[in-house]
Amino acid sequence: MVSSQNMAPGMSVESSSAFYCNYHCRYFPCHKTDSEEFNCILCYCPMHYLPHCPGKPKHIQCNDESFIKDCSACDYPHRPENYRKIIGYLTALKLNWMEENRRQDDRKYRTFFEESKDAIIITSREGVVIDCNWSALVLLGYTKEEAMRLNVRDLYVNPDDRKRFQQQIEQKGYVKDYRVKLCKKDGARIDCLFTFTLLFDGDGNVLGYQGIVREIGGEGADGKGKSICGFPVHKNLPAIKDCVKTLL
Repeated sequence: MVSSQNMAPGMSVESSSAFYCNYHCRYFPCHKTDSEEFNCILCYCPMHYLPHCPGKPKHIQCNDESFIKDCSACDYPHRPENYRKIIGYLTALKLNWMEENRRQDDRKYRTFFEESKDAIIITSREGVVIDCNWSALVLLGYTKEEAMRLNVRDLYVNPDDRKRFQQQIEQKGYVKDYRVKLCKKDGARIDCLFTFTLLFDGDGNVLGYQGIVREIGGEGADGKGKSICGFPVHKNLPAIKDCVKTLL
C-alpha cells in the first residue's frame, strides 16, 4: 500500500495497486485534464505503441503518407476509472495475438506435414493411427479413410520388430534409422527406416509416437525384387546409378 502522503492535496482516491499520485514529480501533472483525480500509476502509457487505442491521441500525417501518433493531449491513462479498462484491453489484445500466432503455427505445421515428401505418421502407443500425410498414404497404398482405421502393428511383417521399436523409443525417447520391414495394402513388402520421437500431451505424459518412415527397398507382391526405373534392385546397381544420374 502506497502512503496517502504521495497523493495530491484534496484527492479522495486512496493509493493502491490501481491508483497512485506522485504530485512530487517535477512534471506533475504531465497532461492537462479536467479530472479531479490524477493517476500516475501508468506514467508511461502501455498503449503508446498501438496505432489505435481507447484513448484520444492525435494522428499527424507525414509527407510519406505515414502517421505519427501524438499522445501529448491524452489523459486517458491518468483517469483512475480507466486503469482496469486499459488492463482489460491489453489482456484481450494479448490473447488475440496468442490465438493468431497459434493459428499461424498450425497452418505452417499443417502445410509442412501435408507437403512433405517424407512419409509422416503419428500413432498412439497402442498403434492406432492418429494422423498421417499424403506421402505415407502413397507409400503404404491406403486411402486416408482406410489409414485412420489402421493399427500400425498390422503393418509389420515381423511382429517382434514392433516390440523392439517400442522398447527402444520408450527407453531413449527416440529412434533413428530403425530398420523394419512393412507390408503394404497390396501385399508388397518394403524395407523402411523409422526415425521417431515420443509424442507428449500438455502435462508431459506420453501419448504415442511421431516420426518419418523412409523406404529403402523391398519386394513386390509377387515376391520379386522391387524395381527402380525399370531395373531390379538386387541385380543391376550400376544401371540404377546411371538412371539416378539422369534424373539429377
